Amino acid sequence: MFKFVAICLSVLVAVQALSLTKFAITDDVQALARWAAPQMAQYTQIEGQYTVLTVRNLQVSNSDYHFTLDLLVQDLDYKYLFRSCDLTINYQRSTNVKQFVGTPVCGPHPNYP
Repeated sequence: MFKFVAICLSVLVAVQALSLTKFAITDDVQALARWAAPQMAQYTQIEGQYTVLTVRNLQVSNSDYHFTLDLLVQDLDYKYLFRSCDLTINYQRSTNVKQFVGTPVCGPHPNYP
């Protein structure tokens, strides 16, 4: 009986671990985020310097990378603003071609209005 319970618990833990598996934020993904950050000005309507804070909610499908990009923006008046953008980038690794798929959606960061 104890072995059965132990096996069931082990299976349950393994299933939960597999269901929580997410794509790792690799150097390639960080490079895509750094490439995209300065281009977000047209979607945030803020001119200034863009710094990548975090990349989250990563989903990869073939050569499309969909993620949320959290940014710190220093505007031209030297004020700092937090912004968050949902975007998809098509990245052809063999030719190093990167392009947006659709239009990035940007707004105030949910934790730092």
